Amino acid sequence: MWPERASLAIQYRLVFGLANQEDLLEGLQRQLETFSTDEQERVLKRLASYMLNLSPIGHEEALRHAEEEADDLLVGPLERIEKLLRDVERLRAERTADVAPANIALEGLIAYVRGSLPSNTGRSNVLRSAVAALAFRV
Repeated sequence: MWPERASLAIQYRLVFGLANQEDLLEGLQRQLETFSTDEQERVLKRLASYMLNLSPIGHEEALRHAEEEADDLLVGPLERIEKLLRDVERLRAERTADVAPANIALEGLIAYVRGSLPSNTGRSNVLRSAVAALAFRV
């Protein structure tokens, strides 16, 4: 299995900057599907070490921004949170395949936020975390 994993990692590294990235990624996906579930998990964890983050902000800073946005949304008019929920639902509809692994979690977050809004004053830490998670992804 090691040569296959090494090949997969090398191919993953080569995707950056290629004109036809989708074909290469589809090939990687086909290779990955031949592995057992445990092996797939190990390979995906290993591939993560090859990823480049070109974002101008780091993960922690992005989370902090999402929490600040959630605080702002929860003290403002409910229409702003409803807009966030509509945006998340629109993205789910537009990017169905991309969000498929997180679809159940997104449904749960949306349902929790919608169910909490009428009775909550916006001070719940769980509600704040749910709104921040949705804001972080949009």
